[in-house]
Order: sequence, then structure tokens, then C-alpha cells
Amino acid sequence: MNKKLLSDLIMVLISTILLYADRKQQELVTKAITEKNPQLKIQSLKEYEQRYGEKKDKFRKFLYLNLADASFRVKKYDDCILYGEKALAIPEIGDENR
Repeated sequence: MNKKLLSDLIMVLISTILLYADRKQQELVTKAITEKNPQLKIQSLKEYEQRYGEKKDKFRKFLYLNLADASFRVKKYDDCILYGEKALAIPEIGDENR
């Protein structure tokens, strides 16, 4: 009985940690995407890329599309091309964003 209770408790703890981590990730990407200042937007998106860039998650396509757009707005054309190419490499990018 104690082993079952302990294993259930561990599962609840792990689930809570995973839910909190996902919420933190979602908050960071939402803050970055809704930022109006292009310089701050680039900074926030790069922070997100540094933390979660390797994960193939649902936000990755928005990350590179927004980095390309913000880089274009601040006239960093080399960065715009770099992030645009990364965005185009993602299969989930629709034709409307190509």
C-alpha cells in the first residue's frame, strides 16, 4: 500500500512540474510575440530560443517567423535572412507565411 501511495505521489509531483514548465514556456513566448518594440521583441525571442529552441514544439514556427519579421523592421537584414531560412525549414509553416 505504501509503495502504491508513494508512486502515485511521485506521479502527481512530476505532472505538476511538467504543467508548470509548459505554462512558463507559454508565458515567455506570449510575452515575446506581443511585444511592440522590435528591439525588445528580438531580445525576448532570442531568450526563448536559448531556453527552448531545441525543442520541436508548437511555438517554434512562431519564434522564427517573428524573429525574421522583427529583424526586418530594425533593418538587420542578415538576421532576417537567417531566421527566415530557419522558418522555411519547418514543415508546419503554411503557404501563407512562406
